[in-house]
Amino acid sequence: MWGAGETPGHGNKLPDDSILESYLYKPPGKGPYPAVIVLHHKGGLTEDIKTYARSLSEKNFVTIAIDYYSGGGWLSHKVGAAYDYLQKLPEVDPKRIGMLGFSRGALEGTRVAIDFQNEYPVRPLGALVSYYIGRGVDGPSSDLPPILFLHGD
Repeated sequence: MWGAGETPGHGNKLPDDSILESYLYKPPGKGPYPAVIVLHHKGGLTEDIKTYARSLSEKNFVTIAIDYYSGGGWLSHKVGAAYDYLQKLPEVDPKRIGMLGFSRGALEGTRVAIDFQNEYPVRPLGALVSYYIGRGVDGPSSDLPPILFLHGD
């Protein structure tokens, strides 16, 4: 069911007691490694998104690909649960957690980065990577982490 180095993201219980479906990928070794939360496009948590997350683990990142359509509640709570889960892993450097989103996931990830600055506990992101966000972002703030926008013409 899961490939080598791939495990379901255990412990991602949301505030409403629902479960966030996710896939965790770890590089070999004990780390600590930087970590990346991967947010899918509008099509959901597809095999191509899981393959991308797995490929990042082969480059010495712990990655967690979350299905933000699963579970209940707000997206920032879902990403927050993944963030908190990563921070507790001994293989993860808790000061080096970033986020990467594709299309709708890129847009939502940017919004979550803004929310993270205004929520308690504050969850500092090291960076945000946005693949083809497709539209503008509302309310950017100087408190946001560095953002890399990757877009075609």
